[in-house]
Amino acid sequence: MVEELLYLLIIILALGLLWGLIKKVAAKAVIALGNSIAGLLILAFLNIYLGMSVPVNLATVIVCALFGLPGVGALVVLNYFTMI
Repeated sequence: MVEELLYLLIIILALGLLWGLIKKVAAKAVIALGNSIAGLLILAFLNIYLGMSVPVNLATVIVCALFGLPGVGALVVLNYFTMI
């Protein structure tokens, strides 16, 4: 009886830790997704209305997701000096 309660307590504790980890990862994923969408919208605006030719590929999406608006600024500067 005591062993079963101990197992149940361990399982509940493990599930609680797993739930906390999932919440943290999901929150960071939502932030990265929001940065990616904002960065892509800004890059689309720059490409369409200002005539810049910043490529939209996996590398630029990763830069936008990780760094947000400063990442877009860095991509614009790199494009200005024809480094990308």
